[in-house]
Amino acid sequence: MGENRRALIVLGSIAAALALLFGLSLRHGSYSSPPAIRGKAPGLELHFFRWPGVPLRAGETITPADPIGISYRNLGNESLWALIFAYDAAGELHWVQPHHTPGTRADDLSMQLAASTQERNIGSAAHFGDLPPGPFTIFALVTPGIMVTSRIERLDPAERNRESLLKRFPDAVVFELPVTAAPQSPPPVK
Repeated sequence: MGENRRALIVLGSIAAALALLFGLSLRHGSYSSPPAIRGKAPGLELHFFRWPGVPLRAGETITPADPIGISYRNLGNESLWALIFAYDAAGELHWVQPHHTPGTRADDLSMQLAASTQERNIGSAAHFGDLPPGPFTIFALVTPGIMVTSRIERLDPAERNRESLLKRFPDAVVFELPVTAAPQSPPPVK
């Protein structure tokens, strides 16, 4: 009985240490786009990072192996709601949060960004797989009320930029992160 108890204590200690290390890996410097949000969403910060916690900045290159994570701090008094999506070089829509398949009949709802002084991850890391090489722009549309995914899917190609999103959704705050998708690696020569 004593050996089983010791084994459980050792396993519990290892699990606690791994959880602590994982939590520390998610800590990263403050970076958001745009850097300061005032007026419509005071105190909101969004952070884009390569999992697990390496900051992702405008202009950087991502590869299919890069899972992208997003975290936030909402120092305001009210919950906000976010739809997070991206357009690739071919103009294809990719959903980050909520996980949604474009063109499906079901509408998914925006993610709640509850008021919080602590930094929180938004869902799990997104995997984009093979993307066409070139521009890849991630948007976060943050609104005071719930939105549905079909409102983004119905956008005209000319509206797939920050300025047009702000005109279409005047009560929103729009974060934009332009990066570049790297060309696929050629298969190994046999």
